[in-house]
Amino acid sequence: MQSMDTRKKDIEEQRMTIEADIHKQINRLLQALEQRGTELVGQLDQLTQQKLKGLAAQRDQCELVQIQLSSCLDYVEGSLKTSSEGEILAMKSTVLKQVQQITAEFNPSIITLKQEANMVLVTDNGLDPKQVCQSLAEVVAGHSVCCIKSFVTGDGLKAATVGEEATVTLHARDKDGRECTEPVSSLKAQLVHNKHGTTVKCNVERKDRYTYTIKYTPTTRGKHSLHIQVREKNIKGSPFTVTSLPSPRDLGSPIRTIENIKRPQGIVTDMKGHIVVAQRFGHCVSVFTPEGEKIQSFGSEGSAEGQFTRPRGIALDNECNIYVVDEGNSRIQKFTSDGEFIATVGVRGSGPLQFNTPIGITFNKKNGRLYVCDQHNHRIQILNTDLTLHGTLGTQGNGNGQFECLTGLVCDSSGNLYIADCHNHCIQVFSPEGRFLCTFGSFGRGPGQFHNPFSVTIIGNKVHVCDRDNHRISVFTTEGKFVTSFGSRGHEQGQFNCPVWIHITEDGDIFISDLLNNRIQVF
Repeated sequence: MQSMDTRKKDIEEQRMTIEADIHKQINRLLQALEQRGTELVGQLDQLTQQKLKGLAAQRDQCELVQIQLSSCLDYVEGSLKTSSEGEILAMKSTVLKQVQQITAEFNPSIITLKQEANMVLVTDNGLDPKQVCQSLAEVVAGHSVCCIKSFVTGDGLKAATVGEEATVTLHARDKDGRECTEPVSSLKAQLVHNKHGTTVKCNVERKDRYTYTIKYTPTTRGKHSLHIQVREKNIKGSPFTVTSLPSPRDLGSPIRTIENIKRPQGIVTDMKGHIVVAQRFGHCVSVFTPEGEKIQSFGSEGSAEGQFTRPRGIALDNECNIYVVDEGNSRIQKFTSDGEFIATVGVRGSGPLQFNTPIGITFNKKNGRLYVCDQHNHRIQILNTDLTLHGTLGTQGNGNGQFECLTGLVCDSSGNLYIADCHNHCIQVFSPEGRFLCTFGSFGRGPGQFHNPFSVTIIGNKVHVCDRDNHRISVFTTEGKFVTSFGSRGHEQGQFNCPVWIHITEDGDIFISDLLNNRIQVF
């Protein structure tokens, strides 16, 4: 009984200690939230001051012109009241010259508002505060499974294919992070379609003493949430966002086609779900709804700021700024999400920040940098988002880490770089630091072979390549194992005539620039 009383006292003391820790954890989170709030307000103040400063400078220009005109007008009105007809006629030519000078120096653009009240707070609408709080902490006893220390692995956490079974593995860990050999009770898993709310049952099996296999088969394409819970609490990272893609065998015909695009090139999706496309022979960038309705275009043919000569690749950064490869002008141009010009860099040449037929561009979310295919310089130029140079990657040749007219590239979720080495007919893979990892593909028309691969995109563990001169899309695993391909040469629906760019949205729609057919096919 004395031992029991002592244990009782220990439990009560432990409860008080844990309660104090809970309050400490909550206070730490509140401090972090307050700090983030201060940072956001600071960003807002800085952006507001930039806009107000630009507006004030524009207003000063307008005010100067207004003073000149008012002075001239006052002089004329005063002279008309006090001067004789002869004096008025004598001063006429002087006044006209003054007006002509003001008119010649006047730039009509100064009266066009250059600063827009387009500041927005971009938030993650998919963030569920309750789920975030669930991941904050939990109270467990002994060596039972701990949701925060346990983790899930597997390709099925990122992407899956309609009608095909996907698998993930739960690694059960206790409060100390050690393998939990006790059976996990109340383990539940469910796949929910984010838009329709439909659910798919998941099968859970114990693989060995401390791992569990979770299997599911999606029935519809699009973005899903994979919920994995133990005792009604989310496992760390749950719910996981999974994009379900259509099976390649079901890609006979596109679900829609966007016609009459003058040599479509790079494609990206903005935060509103709009499709942003570079038109090479249209010398502009066009924005479409996911259904293919044109919203706007910006840019025109030329070499001035905001103009293009054969735009090619296109990329978005974390702030949804748009970066466009202006091939004919050998430069990279940066725009706001509304198409307002921000900055440009590059001239023709082979030195730093010089380009010789730049084509592809991608943004690496892991390190916040831009990677540009400098095609005929046979290298990657790595830029910061302010368009300053960070470094370069590659030389000319056919060995590992060498290129022959590289064209397109993409970064996976880990920051690894996949590059379409066009004239070497392969895909080369590099780490975020630029270390060569592997290569796959060879010249030919057979499965897994290429004839001038032009661009590449990744979703989940699947790599999709535009095999331009084989007029098809080839699909591989991220390890380079060939999976399948679809498409053939032609003008019919589902056929291609030089597919050059591919983009897959989070909803599972596949957009392909069908270059010589002047259209985008959506699968």
